[in-house]
Amino acid sequence: MCRIRKPLDRKGVSLVEVLIAMALFLFVFMALLQTSLLSLDTNVSNMLRNEAIKIGAMDMNDARNTLFNNVASGGPVVVDRSFRNMTVPFSVNTTVVNLDAAPDNKQVTITVFWTWKGRNYSHAVSTIIRRPGTSS
Repeated sequence: MCRIRKPLDRKGVSLVEVLIAMALFLFVFMALLQTSLLSLDTNVSNMLRNEAIKIGAMDMNDARNTLFNNVASGGPVVVDRSFRNMTVPFSVNTTVVNLDAAPDNKQVTITVFWTWKGRNYSHAVSTIIRRPGTSS
């Protein structure tokens, strides 16, 4: 006697379908990971730029509060700042230029340099100071 087999009701997931789903998941995860790394790198780069701006502003305020005759060029001075368990050196250079024959006006330029991931960056701030008691 011959037995007739009923076809089995296969409602499961095949191995090929599982592998395809895992490959798609991996692809999406790698894209999200790359986006996160780019965001982190941009965030650190912006933090370093903001710190350079702070350093330049502090040094410029110091130059403005210094006696006119004592304002002079100098540098480079290295300022170390720590971020996220890393120390980044900022190099500060001050340039002072007399603007006229009778040196009653000086242009003060402060430039802050730093390196991030092998690339050099700089931020410069400049102002003109006048000897107290002189008219324009």
